Amino acid sequence: MKKNIAIIGGGASGFIAAITAASNGNAVTIFEKNNKLGKKILATGNGRCNITNQDIQLKHFHSQNMIFVQKVLDKFTLTDTLEFFKSIGLLTTCAEKANRLYPMSLQASSVVELLEAKARQLKVQIKLSSHITTIEYDNMFTLTINNSLAMDFDKIIVATGALAQSKLGGCKDGLDFARQFKHNIIPTTPTLVQLLSDFNYLQQLSGVKINATASLFINKEKIAQSTGDILFTKYGLSGSTILEISREVAIALNKNSSVELKIDLLPQFTKSELKIFLDNGITPKGMLNQKLANFLINTTKNNNDLINNIKSLKLNIIGTKGFEFSEVCAGGIDTLEIDSNSMQSTKQKNIYFCGEVLDVDGDCGGFNLQWAWSSGYLAGKSV
Repeated sequence: MKKNIAIIGGGASGFIAAITAASNGNAVTIFEKNNKLGKKILATGNGRCNITNQDIQLKHFHSQNMIFVQKVLDKFTLTDTLEFFKSIGLLTTCAEKANRLYPMSLQASSVVELLEAKARQLKVQIKLSSHITTIEYDNMFTLTINNSLAMDFDKIIVATGALAQSKLGGCKDGLDFARQFKHNIIPTTPTLVQLLSDFNYLQQLSGVKINATASLFINKEKIAQSTGDILFTKYGLSGSTILEISREVAIALNKNSSVELKIDLLPQFTKSELKIFLDNGITPKGMLNQKLANFLINTTKNNNDLINNIKSLKLNIIGTKGFEFSEVCAGGIDTLEIDSNSMQSTKQKNIYFCGEVLDVDGDCGGFNLQWAWSSGYLAGKSV
């Protein structure tokens, strides 16, 4: 029987939920509080939209309930995702390292435009600048829009996202709705986010970008290691390598643990090789960014200290740039209270949750969007 479905949030998971629900003959309305759909999609992959990844494995995801994550990913796989996009007219390409998949156009706007076109073709009603301020339930859900207009629906899908990137619409609305229906919330932290440091020489090194290895130490114990781009900034550190380890950093700082990074500025060389270079008159200026080389030369007394700083430059980490600058929010609705077969709440029938509002987050590289596609599809199918 045809149902009247409300989808709160016009991002990735909301889009695919709407298209899937409408494809099954339901009357679907998307409520988006921004003045346009898919703002976060448009910002992903530096405007190219890293749709997904060829290596969708559980090791790239994080949650307190990994069995739930696997079950959902198994119900809408990478192959299903690519077939879905092909069905709406979009082809993908692996245009970068680490198996990252992008639209062949290399434009995020292609993804949003084709998703919206398919939704409108299926007669999905799209309500922009429409902030759902309250939800009430009495056999049906009554949604209040912008504190005034009220509308009734048989079922609702909450696809609001979470706290990350408030300038693009990130908010706590979905978490608040979940609390209203007695859901437990796993504590939230920013992830895929830049790090703050009290290192004395940041002003001097600001703007230096290198390919290096960062090792993360929490309470003096080595926890993680990542190699790739590292960018020194006035506030601390950025770059893909830093974003990859930021999840562990944010959680550790929430627990008041000590956090230190040791950066190997030249991971391709051993200490012995560096000693030979220096003994033969090759200086840091012949191997490193000039700002970095001058800093090393001016702050070390001898070659042993110089080599130690090159191979293990230590920075104390005191914070992150927070939710406003994070790409993703870790934590969220406890998935032990969500049915992995349908995304329906086990606390309240006919309300479904998908996407970032749940306690699931992925590594950098298209994994968070894959979670949005998989969980959104399953919610849309189930209503």
